[in-house]
Amino acid sequence: MANTVAARDSMSYYAPEDCAWCKSTGEFGDAPCPACNGKGYVLALQPAITCAACTGTGRSLWLVGTKAADERCPVCGGSGWLIKELTWVKSCFV
Repeated sequence: MANTVAARDSMSYYAPEDCAWCKSTGEFGDAPCPACNGKGYVLALQPAITCAACTGTGRSLWLVGTKAADERCPVCGGSGWLIKELTWVKSCFV
């Protein structure tokens, strides 16, 4: 799997992906979306990887059924995507 990581490192780039928190509207209530800063998209590391912590919803899944379920995922910030390659993610493949 080390070759997979090396190949990904050499091909990494960022591209826009739909924001999960605001569903690409750029708005959250009467304010700009805090996850995408009102753009409706986020720049995600390509090839895009869905956030494993929230399964791409942008919401804290481990708090479902509580008021905290309306909070943004602490891993992806509510975007639903892996925004940058994290050291611990990369180390899992080495």
